[in-house]
Amino acid sequence: MTTLRSQGVMPSPLLQCPGFSLDLVVLDWLHVMDLGVSQDCLGNLFNDVLSLAGAPGASRKHKLDWLWNEIQQYYSMVKPPSVLDHLTEEMFKQPSKKNKLKAKGGETRYLVPFAVCLAQQLAREPGGRHWEACSAFFQRLHGIMLAMAQDEYDAVGVGVLSREFCILYAGLEKSCAEQGRTHCWSAKPKLLMMQELLEYDAARLGNPRLFWCYKDESFCGYWAKASKRRGGAHTATATAERFLTRYRALSKPIEAAA
Repeated sequence: MTTLRSQGVMPSPLLQCPGFSLDLVVLDWLHVMDLGVSQDCLGNLFNDVLSLAGAPGASRKHKLDWLWNEIQQYYSMVKPPSVLDHLTEEMFKQPSKKNKLKAKGGETRYLVPFAVCLAQQLAREPGGRHWEACSAFFQRLHGIMLAMAQDEYDAVGVGVLSREFCILYAGLEKSCAEQGRTHCWSAKPKLLMMQELLEYDAARLGNPRLFWCYKDESFCGYWAKASKRRGGAHTATATAERFLTRYRALSKPIEAAA
C-alpha cells in the first residue's frame, strides 16, 4: 500500500475497511458456472446437435425440434424444479459470437445431467468420436456437481475433475479449430475462474454450496414471505419489526429448550 501511494495510486477504500481482507473475496458457483461455464458448454453442445451428424433430421430446424422433444421427455421423467419453457436456436447461437445458452441459473444447472445422457446417446451414432469426447466432458462437470451434493466434500477429487474438464475443453476447442468451425468450444476467462473456485477457494473453504449466493437469495425469499403484510402499517420500521417478531416466534424459549 505504501508503494502504491508513492506512485500516486490510491488503494481502494474497501481495503481500508476494518476487518476486511482479500480472504473474504470468494468466487460464486452461480455466476462462474450456472451463468457462465455451464451455459457455454450447453450452448456448444446444442449447436453441435444442429451442426454435426448424429441427431435425426434433415435440417437444423428438424434437429432443433428433435432436441426440444428430448429435453421435454427428460423433464417429464426427472421433473426438475426449474425448466426451460421453450428452445430456439437464437438462445444458444448468435452470429459472430461464441456459443452460449441463454437461460436462468437453475434452468442451466438441471440441464447438465441431460447433456450427459444426450452425448452418450449420440455417441452410438455416426460421428461418435466427437460425441464420446462430449460425453466424457459432461461426465466431469456432472461429477463435480454430484460431489457438491455429498455430505463429505472431496476437494481433492473435485480438483482432479476440474483439471480433466479443462483438458477435455481444450481438446474440443483444438478439434473445432482444425475443422474451421469458428466460435465453437472457445475457451473463455470464466474457465480460469472455475479452476480458481474449485481448486483453490473450495480447497480452503470447503463445498461451494456453503458459500454460493443461492443461500443469500433463498434467505431473501424467506424474508419476503415472513414479512408479508396482511394489513397494518407499511413502513420500513413496521416491516422489520414484523419479520423479527415472526422470527422470534419460531424459536423455543430457553426454559422450554432446557
